[in-house]
Amino acid sequence: VGFTAAHFGGAMKWAALLVLPVTAVVLQSVSDEVKAVQAQSDRFYAEISVAQESELKEVQQLEAKPSSDLLPALAMLRSVYSDGKERIAKLNQQEEDSKKDFQSKEHAHDQKLGDIRKKFDAKKISEQFYQTEVKDENRIWKYWTQVRAHQHRQFLAALRVQHGTMKKVSHMIDLYEKTLAAKGIKG
Repeated sequence: VGFTAAHFGGAMKWAALLVLPVTAVVLQSVSDEVKAVQAQSDRFYAEISVAQESELKEVQQLEAKPSSDLLPALAMLRSVYSDGKERIAKLNQQEEDSKKDFQSKEHAHDQKLGDIRKKFDAKKISEQFYQTEVKDENRIWKYWTQVRAHQHRQFLAALRVQHGTMKKVSHMIDLYEKTLAAKGIKG
């Protein structure tokens, strides 16, 4: 009994039906991973935001004080400034970690595209399957580029807030030191 093109056409349709659920599972897995990475990033920046907000509240509560109360207030301002420097270091470290993670994802993406291409060139997969695999891989990659863009925007926003806070605190430290120097008190 000879096989006709119709026999193989039916087999290809069955193969495609078997691949669709696997692709859906892979996409769901990647989607879950993307959500987890994004949630971790959001938690980190939320913690930074809460710390920045508490420092700003401390600074806002400073009122005109007699000279004897200026030294403790100056010490608090210096502490806020020091904490700000530490927070900037944490932000920079988080950004570096995010960049490294993204580069590893990019390498894995390029590797996967190369593997798919090799299978296609070796005639191990059909052109339709090749196109579907490339499309799916590029869709996954698009998720990761969006996550990275979101992380970078969070980093820049947190950094701007932190630098703005530190600039104002630095100005207040200068004013307190000038006031104490004028009164002959060493701070």
